[in-house]
Amino acid sequence: MQIKKLRIKNCVLALFVLGFIFGACMGLSKEAHAEAEQEMHRIVVRSGDTLWSLTETYCNYDGDIRSAIYDIKRINHLKSSELFAGQIIYIPYSL
Repeated sequence: MQIKKLRIKNCVLALFVLGFIFGACMGLSKEAHAEAEQEMHRIVVRSGDTLWSLTETYCNYDGDIRSAIYDIKRINHLKSSELFAGQIIYIPYSL
């Protein structure tokens, strides 16, 4: 009888954990979807381009340009600010 109660408790706990994980994933999915729907400039990097110059040219940002550059790096999965000719990056119309 105690084994049956233990199994029921384990099943309830497992369902609770799975529900929590599913809910967390849905929240992240909504956030990623909202970011994906944001209108973006598709930029082909040319020699001499920098994130700073491209942000000034293409992005309508409020506040510090460094914050906008940080967001652009995050959107494009860039680990550094170094760009290469021919590289494609996406810059939101506004941040």
